[in-house]
Amino acid sequence: MDHLTFFKDIKGRVLRSYVFLGSEEFVKEKAMHELKGQVLNGANEDFNLQIIGEDAELSAVYEAVSTLPFMGGMRLVIWNNPKVFTKEMGEGDLNMLKEMLVTLHDAVCLLIFIKGAPDKRRKYYKVLKEESNIVEFNSLSDFEAARWVGSYFKRNGKEIELPVAEEIVAAIGTSVMDLNNEVGKIRAAMGERNKVEKQDLKVLSGSNISFDVFEMINCFLRRDSEKGMGELYRLLKRGDSGFMILGAVASKLRGYYQAKVFLNSGMNKAKAVEAMGGGYGAKRAVNECESLSMEQIKRGIDALEYADYAVKNGLLSEGAAVEYAVASAFLSETN
Repeated sequence: MDHLTFFKDIKGRVLRSYVFLGSEEFVKEKAMHELKGQVLNGANEDFNLQIIGEDAELSAVYEAVSTLPFMGGMRLVIWNNPKVFTKEMGEGDLNMLKEMLVTLHDAVCLLIFIKGAPDKRRKYYKVLKEESNIVEFNSLSDFEAARWVGSYFKRNGKEIELPVAEEIVAAIGTSVMDLNNEVGKIRAAMGERNKVEKQDLKVLSGSNISFDVFEMINCFLRRDSEKGMGELYRLLKRGDSGFMILGAVASKLRGYYQAKVFLNSGMNKAKAVEAMGGGYGAKRAVNECESLSMEQIKRGIDALEYADYAVKNGLLSEGAAVEYAVASAFLSETN
């Protein structure tokens, strides 16, 4: 199951064992705390919670899950990032793992917490998949991340429309840890107002270079070159890394180039967005690339490559290189 299903189902019932895996460690930790609350239900952790370290042998875990809870209720055993899953198991351990999972008492819940993802080709993974309940905590899509932003504000008594949530994701990315940090700043700056407006995203300026660069590029796309260059000089004066600015601009231009290729091949916008993997970032690239010609996009990409080379070889300062690259990309005739 995915983690969204887990958070929904855990409210109604607790299964005998879970395997948490995947790249979203922040959400994984929150799920572990949620499971702990549901299993223990206020019971004394000293008696009914046992955390087993990564170096533990399988036999020690088997012994731990064979201990019933103190004075009723349920007992939770957390096996934290076990090293035994970093290599293939022998037949003896595979049989023990299967027997342990199959014979778990209804009053005991075992959580196998794996950082990252194990090798799914291993025999032990087949046992885990067949006899336990695997919960995958993979990176969110743009749409899922926007929904997460919406649910965050809803939990905190605020409203946000989907396009504004998508703007936040476009600027910050889909990492839940990063989103959690940044949307907290927005909520704090809003005060007593209930609805998140696009203007509230300005609080991200200074803490998120992508947001600032995207705002700068939007000025150029609106043909407001004076304001666009003013935004660039503001970033440089603030002391932002030239390489960070170049990287953010390069990311946008690569998206525009890809979108332009698909559109020029005869695809309509919907098909182009789909071909780029979908999501808000793809949709923006497809819409925004219309303001630039393919020649201009290529010129900008070439200028970015030269700017990177020039700085690394002492030909230009970071500031001069960034100004050259941005001017080459955006200060010329547009289609």
